[in-house]
Amino acid sequence: MIDAFDAYITTVSFDSTGRAVFALGDGSVRFEAGTAVQAHDGAILAAALHPSGVGLVTGGDDGRLIWSQDSGSTEIAKQPGRWIDAVAASRASGLIAFATGRDVHIRDVAEAGFSRTFAHEKSVADLAFEP
Repeated sequence: MIDAFDAYITTVSFDSTGRAVFALGDGSVRFEAGTAVQAHDGAILAAALHPSGVGLVTGGDDGRLIWSQDSGSTEIAKQPGRWIDAVAASRASGLIAFATGRDVHIRDVAEAGFSRTFAHEKSVADLAFEP
């Protein structure tokens, strides 16, 4: 498979079926099967495989956290005026973490109303869940 994209690749991941999913600097998510979703109004800055193993969770310079699947996209969270520049997701716990500046936000895919925010003294550069 050889693909040429008109934007830089922010992240490439492989879904639960082993298919490649690309998050691009033009705000789109492209799937190996050939489908594409325009997820953000601006660049995708960070991405992680969704806890379900289907599609990507992406953070953008538009302040939105989006779950993109080849069938479309869903907004998970919005932080107006902020960049979402780090994203992590855990298949084991179903949690999604994302960073905006000095704040880390947590969402739970099993509970739509679940939201936690942790403030830090310094900017958050990266997030990860242990397997």
